[in-house]
Amino acid sequence: MDRDYSDHVAPPALSATLATSAQLLETELLPQLAGALALKLRMVIRQLRIGERELRLGQRLRQRESQRMTLLVGPTASLAKGRAMLAGQIRERSAQADPRVLREHVWYSTQEWLAIDNPDWATSPPADASHVQSHRNPTRDKK
Repeated sequence: MDRDYSDHVAPPALSATLATSAQLLETELLPQLAGALALKLRMVIRQLRIGERELRLGQRLRQRESQRMTLLVGPTASLAKGRAMLAGQIRERSAQADPRVLREHVWYSTQEWLAIDNPDWATSPPADASHVQSHRNPTRDKK
C-alpha cells in the first residue's frame, strides 16, 4: 500500500471524532446486533480505528520513513518516489546501502505502518539490529 499524503495534517478533533464514533458503535450498537449485520459493523469500526490512527500517527511515521529513505537512496521529490526507487534497486540487486541497514529500514517501516493497520500484531526487532537503539513500538495504541 502506497501512503503518501504529502504534508496532510488533520485537525486533532477529527481523530478524536473517529475514535469516539468507533467506541460508541462498539459499546452501544454492536451488542444489539448479530450475524452478518454485526460482522459488517465490526468492519466499519475497524476502519474508523484505522482512520483515527492514520490521522494521529501517519505524518510522524511518514517523516521517519522519509528520513531513513533519504539515507538509503538520497533525497527524492516524495516518499512515494523514494519507495519506488528503493524497490527498483532491490529488484535489480543494485542497492548501494549496507544490507543490514536496508533490512532495518524495511523492518521499522513495516512495524510502524502495522501500528496503524494492526496494532495488535506482535513485534520484535530483526535479529541483527542489536546495534540499533531499541524502541518497543512507541506508536502502539493503548486499548
